[in-house]
Amino acid sequence: MKHSLARTIDFPSLDKYKVISFDIFDTAVFRMVFEPREVFLLMEEELVEKHGKIFLGFSDLRFKAELEVVSKVWSLDRSAEVNLDDIYSTLLYLKPTLKQFEQEIKEVELRTEKSVIVPNYQVLNYFNQARKLQKTVIFVSDIYLPKEHIEKILTISGYNGYDKLFVSCAVGTNKASGKLFDVVINDLKIKPEEILHIGDSEGSDIQQARLKGINAYQVPRAANLLNTSRYSSDKYQEYELKKTASESLFCGLQKNYLLNGSKREGVEQNSSYSIGYEILGPLCYGFVSWIIQHAEAKNIKHLYFIAREGWFLKKVFDEINLVAKTDIISHYFYASRRALFFPLISRPVSEFLFSFLVSKGSTKLSKYLKTLELEIDDERLRKLGFQSQDDLIDAKQNPQDRSRLEELFDSETEQLERLANEEKSNYLEYLQQVEMLSNNNIGLVDSGWFGNGQKKLQQIIEPSNPAANIFGFYLALHEQAKDKFDEKSLGYGYLYQFDNFNNDIESFLEISRMVEVFLSAPAESLKKFSKKDGVLGPVFMKKNDNPKLHPTVAQMHEGALDFVRDFVRVPTQQIPTLPNHLVANLLEKFIENPTEEEAFSIGTLPYDAKAIADDNEPMFAFPEVKLTDLLKNPLSLDKEFKNTFWRSAYYQNHKSPILKFFLRYTQKYFIIKDPSLSKVYDVVYRTYKKIKK
Repeated sequence: MKHSLARTIDFPSLDKYKVISFDIFDTAVFRMVFEPREVFLLMEEELVEKHGKIFLGFSDLRFKAELEVVSKVWSLDRSAEVNLDDIYSTLLYLKPTLKQFEQEIKEVELRTEKSVIVPNYQVLNYFNQARKLQKTVIFVSDIYLPKEHIEKILTISGYNGYDKLFVSCAVGTNKASGKLFDVVINDLKIKPEEILHIGDSEGSDIQQARLKGINAYQVPRAANLLNTSRYSSDKYQEYELKKTASESLFCGLQKNYLLNGSKREGVEQNSSYSIGYEILGPLCYGFVSWIIQHAEAKNIKHLYFIAREGWFLKKVFDEINLVAKTDIISHYFYASRRALFFPLISRPVSEFLFSFLVSKGSTKLSKYLKTLELEIDDERLRKLGFQSQDDLIDAKQNPQDRSRLEELFDSETEQLERLANEEKSNYLEYLQQVEMLSNNNIGLVDSGWFGNGQKKLQQIIEPSNPAANIFGFYLALHEQAKDKFDEKSLGYGYLYQFDNFNNDIESFLEISRMVEVFLSAPAESLKKFSKKDGVLGPVFMKKNDNPKLHPTVAQMHEGALDFVRDFVRVPTQQIPTLPNHLVANLLEKFIENPTEEEAFSIGTLPYDAKAIADDNEPMFAFPEVKLTDLLKNPLSLDKEFKNTFWRSAYYQNHKSPILKFFLRYTQKYFIIKDPSLSKVYDVVYRTYKKIKK
């Protein structure tokens, strides 16, 4: 089974070396783009924004100029080196109209290069160890950038107190030919075997150093680690990882994280943080940046992030908005299925309440009464066929229970209508407080999935604010949500827009449940608004005076926010966006094929997404059925597997190798109801029933 792709570098002992030499790019420091040439994409964005279409295609032109000058010089002498001035001479020869901008372009390149640099924290720690041991520490780099610029890069990355810096364009020769190592040996007047060189290039850093008698250690190339992960898809059309500057930044951060992310000071390495950085961070960043684009285009000045999933999304928005500096005001908006549906009660009330209230499985009658704040004495309950409020009710599966509950609700129609009208009045007052009744363009933000909440909110708002246009921004909308929207209340899905997943509702629900876990909030679900001493305030489904995030979720959120902060730290002309197909593919691959660490991390979380939660909530994807249970009753595994919230993680979390193997190769039947497997399964099932009989 797969484990995390993150790598801890096992550096050699420093004891027997006098000089520790470091390569710079992709060793001591990383660029936040996927490939070095993609710095030119960021340059092009800035130059086009400032000077117009004369700079369209600059990225390709700049790369072409570098290739031409290097090829020309190396055809004469492989050990010769070029500098930035050589490259720009060729660039201006290729496009003379840019001559007037020569100095400005060079300054933009140096500034952009500096802006995308981050240290490799593992190498930085090793560098500091060498300094503490009073080793001679040097840097040796093949690069065309000026030496003084490299010095600034090392300083801002924390590499202070080194002894010497050897830059190929300043020295006039390079590591690739091996001659730069000759310069180092002669300059330091030291035996080659007393030097340890650390680098990432098999040719320039390892082979050439060893040919000179220098000991060399190769650090992993982060890009090679990334290429083995979740960045390809058969479902979505093939795409390059780096079509745009934004995609390059995204992939650059992801590759760097595999060596770097959890090595920063104060951050503990664990799979929960990694899930946040690698999955949840891109998901939330892409979604929120997409919302900002829509909101600015539609002149939306207020975004309402709906509780509870909106709690973390609002944190992401506020983080991005610190950089974007839009004039959009964000609100954490109290709403829930219970709070939006009940105030719109209609007759027959039993039919209305069953549309949103009834939970799957047996639930105590007292929970229904408490949820509705319905007061009924025990004598009246007995007349309706109940023993007490502790009676277990299975209104989904038991027709008799459903009939009794319907009779109870209908008999209390007047009380229920009075309670609903009171709640509606209070909720309208809350809507007025948050300016929802005075805004014509209202932006709602939520995870999704079927658009029910927005339709109910529209019904509450419309009588008081008929001019309101509601724009719902959701991570995903199922095809079933189409009829929930109209010209005054529009719905937009980021990952999926009215997608039916080839009629595979279970796969869609699996994604929705995962996102709900990702976006957990330290708050209970809203029941209603009420007044105490004339002050309006929220009342929650459960009383919890000190709500806290589960530690696993808190670590995921920390990782996600770190990704967002890293992503927005590079100065760009517009807020970088992430295409929905890239993020959707990433999420789907994570759900379909998690590592063992990821499966355990989230699979052991409790899951509560019901209007009325059971007393003992099941874990998200952790098995209780053991091999002995399967042998006694094969249907026990069938039932538990079908009811799990994350099927791929469920089978990975089985301790029994036999069950793990069995589910790995039979879950196709459970997930997509494969016809051929279905026939086999039916035969096995009928045989089992006959044997048991």
